[in-house]
Amino acid sequence: PAGDRIATLRVLRDGPRDGALLRFALGRALLDAGDAAAAAPEFERAIGFAGRRNDRVLVLAIPDWGVTPFAAQSGRDTAAIARELDAFNATVAKICARRGVAFIDIAPMSRERGAESAMLADDGLHPSPAMYAHWASLAMPVARRILAQTPPP
Repeated sequence: PAGDRIATLRVLRDGPRDGALLRFALGRALLDAGDAAAAAPEFERAIGFAGRRNDRVLVLAIPDWGVTPFAAQSGRDTAAIARELDAFNATVAKICARRGVAFIDIAPMSRERGAESAMLADDGLHPSPAMYAHWASLAMPVARRILAQTPPP
């Protein structure tokens, strides 16, 4: 929603007011990015809000929505969607590696299962709880490792 985007831009401009807002800002910075080169500075700034705790940040790749029924019905070039998302995710993965941030690539799972009706909401575009559960299963081992290795300040 537009309100989320406005709140994200405000956080990226002014900085987060609390940890919850930081998590929101990091997530939204990724979700709203359409162009890897344009999004990189916003993403770098969002990671900067973690202070010296990059070791406690976990980022999920953007899933490939080009495999969904919505994309097929939209008339968009689904191969171009995949290329653009791959470029964006590669940029984010490089930034994460350089900054010591964990990166989980959920794009392969979205491509493998993203056209299945059980993995989609009724709109044929957004993930269902079942797809989120699959992504969480990829992220949880990394999240547990991060939290076990790095006690809070």
